Amino acid sequence: MVEISTLGSCVTRDIIRIANHDDLFKMKGNVGHISPMTMFSEPLDNCEDVIEIIQNYSTGFNKRNAIMDINSNSFEFLLANRSEWVLVDLMDIRFDFLEKGGQRVSFFENHQQITDGLLALKERGFTLRNAKDISTEELYAAIDTLAEKLLEHWAPEKIIVVNDIPQDLLLYEDRNNDNGYLKETRTSWPVYMQHLNILNKYLKDKLGCNMINLPPMQIAPCSLTHTFGVYPCHYTDDVYRYLFHQICAIVFPEKADYYEVQRLRTLETIKKTYYRSLRSDVKNTLSNDIIKLCSTDKMIDYFRQLRSLENCVVCVAVKGTVGSYFGTVLQKLFFTLGLGEDLARQLWSGYVGIVKGGITLFDEKGGKNECVEYIDDIDFAHFHVSSKPTAVGNSAQVIINGTDYALDLRGLNVVVYDNATQRVVDSVAFDTAKKELTMTRMPDLLSSEELIRVELKKMQGK
Repeated sequence: MVEISTLGSCVTRDIIRIANHDDLFKMKGNVGHISPMTMFSEPLDNCEDVIEIIQNYSTGFNKRNAIMDINSNSFEFLLANRSEWVLVDLMDIRFDFLEKGGQRVSFFENHQQITDGLLALKERGFTLRNAKDISTEELYAAIDTLAEKLLEHWAPEKIIVVNDIPQDLLLYEDRNNDNGYLKETRTSWPVYMQHLNILNKYLKDKLGCNMINLPPMQIAPCSLTHTFGVYPCHYTDDVYRYLFHQICAIVFPEKADYYEVQRLRTLETIKKTYYRSLRSDVKNTLSNDIIKLCSTDKMIDYFRQLRSLENCVVCVAVKGTVGSYFGTVLQKLFFTLGLGEDLARQLWSGYVGIVKGGITLFDEKGGKNECVEYIDDIDFAHFHVSSKPTAVGNSAQVIINGTDYALDLRGLNVVVYDNATQRVVDSVAFDTAKKELTMTRMPDLLSSEELIRVELKKMQGK
């Protein structure tokens, strides 16, 4: 049996606990809910009354950690229960903290009596500092100190950093959809999850140790109701097992191949669980038909998928010319969509087509070098769609409620408006002057949660 200690958030602690393998590991020491920003500060003087308030708190784990943080002896506690291996994460670095001189104590607001006790320190001159206002120098200095202390007592090969943020989260660093969850995340979490991803990797490099990672972002390891932004907040048991198998492969290298197989099997279980959550847990979000549409990147498949949309307005506008590669196959798909104009036989003409749930609302082709325009309300949205051939403006616009969503590229510009969610869900353009019928899609129309579903739909199609 291998003894192991944990230093960090409850995620790292529960990898061992939830995996329920007492035959393999014994957890000796656990320190959590203490920020590395406060861990090595000077102990707080004359805080008996504050500790007394906290002592009345019923949850032993949180009470113990708060008192250890006040006394600045959490690392000593870890050493007193020193084990062969130690797991570390930096999730708790996101906490605010109270500060006066060289004295600091972590501050988190989810436990009322602990909070009441810590707020009493403000009357003694302590200042509450927000974690997101910490300078880069302070942040990395705290991680450097933590790394130095760990290396004094553990060899690098006996330390494992738990990167409890999806590895590919940085892909979404600049996303800020008003109707998505990331905006909420950025206002409610002091340290951005993207930054935590970087910090975990920095700690791993500083220690020269091993690191284990969550499943890929596209396989969100949680129910959609538990997704705040683009990272999982509440992890399922299978995700803990996924991390556990990675630990076992490091601790028991002679059985690394076996645990790699177990990790991959658990990954498949996570996928299946998430697929089920997509079917049962999504309310007031995009339909599966729309998700499938947004996963399609071939023109013929795309127009076939458009036919299945029941509650969407589909707008088509030509820029410049429809192109010589708009052939009979595409023309037939146009007809089945409810658009009757013959575009395969006329170049340099404007064209606008609008369909809602299989019903044709507008279908007009201009003469050579003649523009076409549609302006009207459809249900609760105002539409202004225009098509201008090359010689008379060379543009395509699909303006909905004052915003132009068309990509304005040569050929067919298609914009899909979902009546259920009352927003544009897709905007693509097909270059019908090229044999490849090149497709371009407007980015950032979907929220992070919906992007996950798109990626899953792509995976299902493989």
